[in-house]
Amino acid sequence: MSDAPEIELKRWLRSTWTGWSEAYEPARGGGMGIPDVQLLVAGRWLYPVELKVATIGSGRVWPERVRPAQIRWHREFAAAGGAAGAILGVHGAGGWLCYLLHGVALPQWRAGYACAGLARFTEADLNAVVTQFAMAHIHGSAK
Repeated sequence: MSDAPEIELKRWLRSTWTGWSEAYEPARGGGMGIPDVQLLVAGRWLYPVELKVATIGSGRVWPERVRPAQIRWHREFAAAGGAAGAILGVHGAGGWLCYLLHGVALPQWRAGYACAGLARFTEADLNAVVTQFAMAHIHGSAK
């Protein structure tokens, strides 16, 4: 697994995102499995995002452990009509290389995700890629 902890991915994302964002941490009485970050997309839409540090191997992105409560949260949120994502961050000498997927895909984490099938971004294009992906997801045109 990566040497960079998830908190570093969260700090990087929030400092690079040009719009509003808020981070969440589990607390007594709080919802289990709630995504790490909420991003305000296009100045109007809240997009919950789960963050996972990951590695790359054999053409696949391998996130660190996804907890059952996180899978359940994404499944129930999608069933209620919500759209949420997951960002898998791979830390290297050049910084963070990230992959974006729908939160409902998290149950397949043990099998990894084909790099070619995911939206990919770095610091330079984070805002554009995440906004485009989230808007398509929110409005139902992303597959």
